[in-house]
Amino acid sequence: FLDYVVNQTKIYDAPLADMIKNKEIIEDNSCSVYSTVPQSIHTFIENPNFEKGIIKLINSGGDTDTKAAMFGAISGSYNGFRKIPKRWIEGLENKLFGRDYIISLANRL
Repeated sequence: FLDYVVNQTKIYDAPLADMIKNKEIIEDNSCSVYSTVPQSIHTFIENPNFEKGIIKLINSGGDTDTKAAMFGAISGSYNGFRKIPKRWIEGLENKLFGRDYIISLANRL
């Protein structure tokens, strides 16, 4: 998985690809792509558990929503919908374009 990510990243940004490959994680709490992308990818590689990874990144400081969103996309696609904690899903609002709407969109993918 890591080799695939590195090779795809090199197409757009060779320095970022090298950081990912060498596990150079900048934990400077910035919003820089050089901080957020490697942290998200390596959190998944170290532990693909959806809940643990999201909590770790939310508590890491900096651009937490971006890091958690990237991790969630990777972990969700790898583990599937059923690995998202039910209590998190049940806690979502459910108005016109809420939880049920989002789940119906996901089911159509």
